[in-house]
Amino acid sequence: LQILDNNDKQGLFLSRSNNNIKLWNAVNNQNFVSYEGHTNLATCGDFSPCGKWIISGSHDNTLRLWEIFTGKCKLVLEGHTGWVNSCSFSPCGQWIVSGSADNTLRLWETSTGNCKSVLKGHTSRVDSCSFSPCGQWIISCSRDNTLRLWEIVPPEN
Repeated sequence: LQILDNNDKQGLFLSRSNNNIKLWNAVNNQNFVSYEGHTNLATCGDFSPCGKWIISGSHDNTLRLWEIFTGKCKLVLEGHTGWVNSCSFSPCGQWIVSGSADNTLRLWETSTGNCKSVLKGHTSRVDSCSFSPCGQWIISCSRDNTLRLWEIVPPEN
């Protein structure tokens, strides 16, 4: 059991078990939803700010957007050519950032699953990424022993 994220507002947390993500109630330690669909090890997950969605990443090189309480997969986000090691919602929930073993970060539009930007600069796999509280910046950490700060200019449609 590995805790991937914790949402203290609802007493819920995510864990991974092989190819699946599980939603648990921290109060009574019960698993009430399993998210099944990844074809390789599930590695990361995050709650949307609105509490309606979960994003997960996997060694199958994809991310999946799930309805939190039904477990239904809304979107499969494809584009990385290496394992997805990290994923995070923006504070407004409109964007998702992912970091991968392909040395890139990708900025995804939550509503469509479209990749709006590929951020290149790391020379080794990206292990972690997250938005700043204001949503204007992304920080990433890589096996190239660097942290990078990316200014996000919202893509125009």
